[in-house]
Amino acid sequence: MRETFETQIQHILDAAPQIIAAVAALVVFVIIGKFLSSGAGKILNSQRSKAVKQTRLIKRLIKWAFNLIGLIIALNLVGLTDVAYSFLAAGGMMAVILGFAFREIGENLLAGFFLSFSRSFDVGDLIESNDIRGIVQRIEIREVHIRTPNGCDIFIPSATIYKNPLFNYTRDGLRRGEFT
Repeated sequence: MRETFETQIQHILDAAPQIIAAVAALVVFVIIGKFLSSGAGKILNSQRSKAVKQTRLIKRLIKWAFNLIGLIIALNLVGLTDVAYSFLAAGGMMAVILGFAFREIGENLLAGFFLSFSRSFDVGDLIESNDIRGIVQRIEIREVHIRTPNGCDIFIPSATIYKNPLFNYTRDGLRRGEFT
């Protein structure tokens, strides 16, 4: 039993440089991810004052991407390349499964992501889409909050606005009234 324990200790000591290099690589990528995400947040905050949620989303995506890259490199440095590849494969399979399971939610999230960057309308604009007309109160990732002239609050899924024609009555400041 003592020989087995000493053998295990010797294996750990032999692998110590690889383990230290893996931990160092992981720490470096985590720090780079934090630095780049805060830099991207500063750049985006200086360009747009209203896009707080989009800035937060981009910062998280940058941070997660660098953490994942650091983890995969650390696993490769330790010699666990099969674990790293299976980790990537499991992530890919999970994305496909979740994509089918939450298709409508994913569709709304993706449409909201595109709407937040397309700038076809903004908060305070009078818009009409799918026979719903009102003033935009908030633009979220999953939905757009509109208040109608009679005071009704309507939450339209982002995919509905993205798929259907959108009429923006206040974009250029010109509007012609109609009457009978």
